[in-house]
Amino acid sequence: MEPNTYPAAPSDIPENLIVPNHSFKKNVGIVVASIVAFFFLYLILLALGILVGFCFAFAGGFILINIHNIWFILLGIGLMGVGLMICFFLVKFLFATKKEDHGDKIEATERDYPELFAFVRNVSKEVGTSFPKHIYFTQEVNAFVSYDSSFKSLFFPVRKNLTIGIGLVNMLNLSEFKAVLAHEFGHFSQKSMKAGSYVYQVNKVIYNMLYENNSYSAVLQSWANIHQTFAACAAITVKVVQCIQWILQRAYKVINKNYLGLSREMEFHADAISAKVSGSNNAIHALRRIDFADACYNFVIDKYNGWLKENRRGKNAYTQQQLVATALAKESLLPVKNSLPVFDDAATNVYQKFNRVVINNQWASHPTRHQREDALKKLNIIGTVVDTPATGLFRNLSKLEETMTDLIYRNVTFEQPDDLQIGCDVTFQQELKLAREKYNYNEAYNGYYNHRNIEEFDPAQIKPVSFTDIYAYMRENKDLNNKTAAMEEDIAALKFVEDKTSGIRNFDFDGNKYSRDDATMIRNDLEKSLKQLKNAQVFADETVYHYYHQKAFRLNPANSAWLQNCYAQYFTALRLSLDNLVFFNEMVTLLDAFRQDNTKAQAIELATNMKTKFEQFKLKVLHATKVLKSIDNLNILPIPVALNALQDMHYEYIGANSFNTSALQATVEFYNLFADWNYNMRMEAQKDLLDKQLQLSETAVAITATIPI
Repeated sequence: MEPNTYPAAPSDIPENLIVPNHSFKKNVGIVVASIVAFFFLYLILLALGILVGFCFAFAGGFILINIHNIWFILLGIGLMGVGLMICFFLVKFLFATKKEDHGDKIEATERDYPELFAFVRNVSKEVGTSFPKHIYFTQEVNAFVSYDSSFKSLFFPVRKNLTIGIGLVNMLNLSEFKAVLAHEFGHFSQKSMKAGSYVYQVNKVIYNMLYENNSYSAVLQSWANIHQTFAACAAITVKVVQCIQWILQRAYKVINKNYLGLSREMEFHADAISAKVSGSNNAIHALRRIDFADACYNFVIDKYNGWLKENRRGKNAYTQQQLVATALAKESLLPVKNSLPVFDDAATNVYQKFNRVVINNQWASHPTRHQREDALKKLNIIGTVVDTPATGLFRNLSKLEETMTDLIYRNVTFEQPDDLQIGCDVTFQQELKLAREKYNYNEAYNGYYNHRNIEEFDPAQIKPVSFTDIYAYMRENKDLNNKTAAMEEDIAALKFVEDKTSGIRNFDFDGNKYSRDDATMIRNDLEKSLKQLKNAQVFADETVYHYYHQKAFRLNPANSAWLQNCYAQYFTALRLSLDNLVFFNEMVTLLDAFRQDNTKAQAIELATNMKTKFEQFKLKVLHATKVLKSIDNLNILPIPVALNALQDMHYEYIGANSFNTSALQATVEFYNLFADWNYNMRMEAQKDLLDKQLQLSETAVAITATIPI
C-alpha cells in the first residue's frame, strides 16, 4: 500500500465516548438471564424427554423380547424409534452446523491482494478485534462479517469471515471504506459488545432448534415410509415433539422480546466504534453512498435483464455501475470528486430507500439511516478524508470485476451461446445516454418529475400560489413518490407477514422488532399514512402546475389557456395508458398459466379465456386509436402500423394434444409491441407537456405562434 493512503484515526478521542451506556448493559444482563432461565427449562424438558423416550424404548424392547410376532416386532422397533427420535430432537442442535454458502463468492488471498489485506489488518487492529479467517468478494452492494453457526461457537472463539461487495466498494473512497469495515468489526470488539454478539448467537441456536427442522422432518418421513407401523410411531413422535416445541417456543418469545431491545443498540454502538476510528463524517457519508450505489447497481442489472432478450450480456458491471453513477449524479445536480458523487447535508435524501419494514433477515435489526446519522452527528468526531477511490486497494481490478460479472450470469443459460454479444462500456454508455435523454426532463425541474407519472387533477380549477422559489418547493417534495412507493411495498410485505403460511414470525419496522401479531395494526396505520402521502403528491403536482400557469398568464393569457389544454390532453393519454396497464397485467397472468402443468379441462378453459382476451385486445387497440385523435396539442407517439394486422387475426390456442405454440407466440409479439408503445407514448407525452410548460411560462415565442385564435 502506498504511503499516506490509509486514513489516520481521529486523535484524542475519549474512551468513555463510545463506552456502552447503562441501558445497553442492563439489556445484555436481562437477555443473558432469560437465556439462563430458558436453558434450565430446557434441561427439565430434556430430562422428561429422556424419561419418556426411555419408557417408549423399554416398552418396545419388552415387546421384542416377549412377543415373537412380525407385527409386534415391528411395533417394538417403532416404539424404540419413538424414544430415540424424541431424545434426538432435544440434542440435535448440539451437532448442527450451519455453514455459510459461498457459492456466489470468490475468496481473496493476501498474495493476490496485499494492499487490501494490509488495509483490513490496520482496521481490525484499530478496532481491537482479530483479523478475519477468510475474506470473500461478492457481486452486490454490501459488506458483512459472519461465521459458521454451531453449538461449539457458544463456548469457543470462532474467527469471523469478511465479505466485501464489489458493488459497494466501487462507490466508496478509502475513508468511507474504512468506516464500513470498522462498523462490521465493531460488533466483535469491546467485551460488552462481545456479550451482545454472544446473545445474538445463542438466539440463533435456539431459533434453529425450534424452527429449522427440515432435516429432522426428512428423517422422520423416511422412517415413516418404511412401513405403516413405523408411520404410526412417527405420528406419535411428531405429537410429543410438538408438545415440547410448544413449551419452548413460548419461552423463546420471552428471550426474543428481550433481545429486541438490545439489537438496535448494538448497531448504534458499532456505528460509534466506526466513528472513533474513522470519524462521524466518514461514517455518515458511507451510509449515504450505500443507497446510491444500490440504485446504480440495480440499474445495471435491469439493463442486463433487458439484454438477455437480445442474446447480449455485460462485460463489466462495475465500470458500467460507475457510468450510471456519473449520469445520475449529473441529473441530481450532485458534485463529483474522483469519479464519485459527493453527498452533502443538502443531498441526504437522494436515492434514499424509504422502506420501513424488513422481513428478509430477522437477525439484522438496523435503525433507519436518519436515526443512525443523528447519533453519529451527536458524537461529532471529525476524521481524515482520503478521497482516493477504495478500488485502488484491489490489484488487477478489471480482471476481478469481470470475474464478478461472470458470477452475475452463473445461473443464466443463453439460447444461442455461439452468437452471444458482449455489451462493452461504449455500447452501455451510448444506450444509457439515449435512454436518459429520451425520458429525463429539463434540469429546471430539479428531478421532481423523474421516474413517475404526474398525478391527475382538474387543470381547470386554477388556484393562486404565493411562493417564488419553485425550485426549493420541488426539491422539498420530490421524494413524495419514492415514499409512496416504499410505503406500498411495506404494506404488501406486512400482508405477506400476516399470512401464516408465509412462515414469517418476526419483522423489523423503523428499526424495532415486532411479532406477526403486530403486523395488522402497523399495516392499518401505514394505509392511513399512504392516503395522506398520495393526497400530498396530488396537491404538490397541482401547486407546481398553478405556479407555471400563473407565470404563463402573466406573459400571455393565451399561453395559460394552452397550458391548461395540454394538461387536460395529457391526462386523457395517461388514463388510456393506465387502463391498458390493467389489461396487460391480466394478459400476463393468463399467459403465465399456459406455462403451468394443466389438465385437459384446464387447458381447454385457458384456450377459451385467451380467445376472449384476444378479442378484447383488438378492442383496446381500436379504442387507443380513437382516443389519440382527440389529442392535438401534445406530441403523441402513433400506434405501430404492425398492430393494424391485429384486427384480421383469429387464433385457436389449443390443438388435439397440446397448445398451439405458434398462436401463443404471435399473441405475445403483438402484446409486447402494444405494451412497449403504451409505455413510450405515456413517457413522451409527459416529456412534451413539461417542455411546453417551461416554454409557455418562460417565453412567449416558441408556442404562441401555433395557438389557435
